[in-house]
Amino acid sequence: MWGSEPVRAPGARFLPVPADGDLEVGAESVAEFLGEVALLRGRLDAIAESTQRP
Repeated sequence: MWGSEPVRAPGARFLPVPADGDLEVGAESVAEFLGEVALLRGRLDAIAESTQRP
């Protein structure tokens, strides 16, 4: 799910990382990371729907 197009499409930079490795967020990037979390939380239904398996 993390590396899916619905997660990457809105410009997510941090949360696609767990698809390929460990996520580390430096102190200077925490505010940006939290903004990305908020952005994707607002799209959870669409993300979940588009990543469902048949």
